[in-house]
Amino acid sequence: PGAPWGLPLDETTLPQILKEYNYSTHMVGKWHLGSHKWAYTPVYRGFDDFLGMFQGAEDYFTHYRFNGFDLRYDWLNEDGEFNEELRWDLDGIYSPEYYSQRAMDIIRSHDKSVDKPFFIYLPYQTAHNPHQVSQHYIDRYASHFRYEDEQVFAGMVSAMDEGIGNITAAIRDSGLNEDTVLIFATDNGGCVNNGQQLNTSSSNYPFRGGKKSVYEGGVRTPSLVWAPNRVTPGEETS
Repeated sequence: PGAPWGLPLDETTLPQILKEYNYSTHMVGKWHLGSHKWAYTPVYRGFDDFLGMFQGAEDYFTHYRFNGFDLRYDWLNEDGEFNEELRWDLDGIYSPEYYSQRAMDIIRSHDKSVDKPFFIYLPYQTAHNPHQVSQHYIDRYASHFRYEDEQVFAGMVSAMDEGIGNITAAIRDSGLNEDTVLIFATDNGGCVNNGQQLNTSSSNYPFRGGKKSVYEGGVRTPSLVWAPNRVTPGEETS
């Protein structure tokens, strides 16, 4: 975070390729691929708009990191001009909730009569440190786990799961389920030594290692593809 580098500018991103095929491209969530210069930020890397944070490990409610507020909406207007807005109005709102809502708004506003497909990249902040979640999610697990940090972590996973469920429902309700490919993935294995939060450290068994390692436990992760009529149900591959 805060380092003067990012994803190299000579790397072509997926949204840049999709725009060549007339896609509208949207990003919601955690960027963390460079922000020391505007050229490294989402709307300059192929996205039409971006609601989220440049950095990582931010407070889920205040949206502060390094003593600075980092929750913004950036977009390109019809003339390709850059616009930016700090979203102070979302102060105090749990980030996965408005990330999910933004994705649902994009899906529901899609005009199927126009030959212009859309792409949404939604990297949730969950379940990264700091471990925080709304109290009603914690209450669900008060009788399931002894330790509060376990209750919080379980609540964070449930909040993300609920958001994904709402997004898939929006896809179905909009009549887009037959024309949509949904990919669920993670960027690294579980953290096997989670500092002070030992009760929520992960296990990547049977693989060795975890996050920040190049062992299979750090780089080999599960993923899921949902694509009706395109992927055989129940098919597995390693």
